[in-house]
Amino acid sequence: MNNRIDYNKLEEALIYRGYNYNKLANELGISKQALYKYENSNKNLPLEHLLKISKILNLPLEYFIKNNKYNESIDIKTTYFRSLMRTNKSAKKSQIAKIKYLSMYYSILEEYVEFPSLNILEDIDSTEDIDNLSYKLRYNWKLNTSPIRNLVSIAEKNGIIVSKYEADNDIDAFSTLVKLNDKKLYFISINKNTNSATRIHFDIAHELGHILLDEWNINDIEIELSKEEFKMKEKRANEFASSFLLPKNEFYNDISLYPTNIEYYKELKKKWYVSISAMIYRARTLDIITYSQFQNLFKKMNYNGIFKEEPLDNILNTSEPSLLNDAIDLLINNNIFTKEELLEEFKNNGIFMHREEIEKILNLPEGKLVSDNIKKDNIIKLKNNK
Repeated sequence: MNNRIDYNKLEEALIYRGYNYNKLANELGISKQALYKYENSNKNLPLEHLLKISKILNLPLEYFIKNNKYNESIDIKTTYFRSLMRTNKSAKKSQIAKIKYLSMYYSILEEYVEFPSLNILEDIDSTEDIDNLSYKLRYNWKLNTSPIRNLVSIAEKNGIIVSKYEADNDIDAFSTLVKLNDKKLYFISINKNTNSATRIHFDIAHELGHILLDEWNINDIEIELSKEEFKMKEKRANEFASSFLLPKNEFYNDISLYPTNIEYYKELKKKWYVSISAMIYRARTLDIITYSQFQNLFKKMNYNGIFKEEPLDNILNTSEPSLLNDAIDLLINNNIFTKEELLEEFKNNGIFMHREEIEKILNLPEGKLVSDNIKKDNIIKLKNNK
């Protein structure tokens, strides 16, 4: 095996894992300068170091020594992080790297599967009334004005790729524009630690607000926003999420009956799948309640211990992202690939990752791609009793 490392791939792996050269060198037991020396001289990295790097970063040896043919066809254009102002750059770059790999797998699957086409409103006037815009998207998606019980599958049905990610940081959710050859893809990523259906729905609706309202034709993925610009964009995305999930006229008719009664908000939460907090904010923006009533409602929530952990959060459910899982089922169930062949197809296209890593990236159930042919030999047998 050729043990010449591709240092560009090493850099990608470090970003992907949230590492830097200092941390890697420390775990290798060598100096950062020694590691740079190998790279700058383009000399072979000693195999013992390469094997250790593979183990540290939990990526197969092939990852570092074979080319990835999809690198040039995938262009990450823009990413909006919901917690941009408090999220460190390393965490952001790591998540963007994961979206790039997700895009690569999507691209391979797309050669065999017809995914839903992107169906969003085009040529939006950024000054348009938010309520009008949210109604337009609802009607475009054939939702009318009914409560939305499963925004994950609705977004996927309309060509948005929804994924979940693992992160021990302040990122709540983020959206990404990817150019795959000439095709435009939008990804919405939500934190795996978010279990509340109402929170997931609001996060997705918030990111839809960014997709419709914000500038996406930016070549630099590192968007530099002032604090004021960031707050303005977040405010607009929040307004869109509230309007989309709680249509103005229908919600107005509902909430006007008992607008200051917390128990009534609990009942409406069952109907609209929106948090009590978000409904109170919406009631205030629609001038259904006064500012004083708004404050009193939040005081009641705080007093009753339901401000951070609301009632029904452990009861209301929404689906998991399933677009890519369904695509893999389609290929396997129709005998296009066995599980082993599908993993081999990914390798043939230059993506070298452990099965467990692929399952995480594609939001598959654990063990989904374990070979059906792997069977344990039966080393015991029944006694032949006479």
